[in-house]
Amino acid sequence: MVTDKVGGEKFSKDFEESASQVESFLQRYEKFVEQRKQLLELLERGSVYYHAQYHEAKIVVNVSNQRHLDIQYGLYILRKLFGKKPMRDC
Repeated sequence: MVTDKVGGEKFSKDFEESASQVESFLQRYEKFVEQRKQLLELLERGSVYYHAQYHEAKIVVNVSNQRHLDIQYGLYILRKLFGKKPMRDC
């Protein structure tokens, strides 16, 4: 009977310790999940931001390329009109 009591107390103590460890793990895991949700939200916002920046950069490049072509065409017209090469090409 004494051994049953000692064994029962040990079992009870082990059970309480295990339950406490599981609870601690679950709290850490919930915090981990919340941090991951926040990280995903920030990554999605970053993706939207950089996508918009990329789109705007493409517009600037296209305008720059068009301006360069306009300058080249202007030089071509000047050469045709005046029959000589301008001093400097762009």
